[in-house]
Parts: sequence; structure tokens; C-alpha cells
Amino acid sequence: MGRVIVAFLPDIERSAILSRLSPQAHTPQTETDAARLDAIFADCRRLGYCMADGEYVEGVASLAVPVFDGMRRVTGALSIIFPTHGHDATEIAEKLAPRMQATASALGSALQ
Repeated sequence: MGRVIVAFLPDIERSAILSRLSPQAHTPQTETDAARLDAIFADCRRLGYCMADGEYVEGVASLAVPVFDGMRRVTGALSIIFPTHGHDATEIAEKLAPRMQATASALGSALQ
């Protein structure tokens, strides 16, 4: 969930946060390279959601969407964590993301 919040911060804020972090791998899938993380954040912004597959716990994926305030600033996130055993996490994310984005939009409207 933190990844989606960081992804949608203004560039200067995101850079400041990343400069203070030293990511640690929890599994072989955990991304710790700063340049690769920056590319992942760009993908998150392009897609409107972030997905991590097995990066914290093997066999578990997470999907998160941003919640924006009335000024289109990220103010929170909505996420789901799910087991991937026997399932394609990307397919699940593509099915769930539009519904989660609609819910996040409604939550953002309620915060105004």
C-alpha cells in the first residue's frame, strides 16, 4: 500500500523519500534497486494501481489503488492482499483494479 502512495506523490516528495530509504529484500522477488523502483512507480502512475507479487511473502500478492482528495493529491490507498497459488496475480489485478479504483474514487469524494 505504501508503494502506491509514494508513486502518486509529487516528484520532489517521492525523490526525498526514496533518498532516505534503503530497501531490504524480504524474498527473491523484492525489488531494491532505486532505478527499478522508479520505473515501477512510473508504471503504477500509468496503470492507476500498484501490484506486488511475492515481494514481501512468497505466494502472496497485493494490489493497491490511490485515494485522492479534491485537489487530486494522494491522501490514502485502498488495497487487497491475496494468495497467488494456482492463480495469475496480473489477471486478478486487471479484474479487481477497476472496481477498486471506483471505490477509491467514492472514498475520495466522501473526504471532500
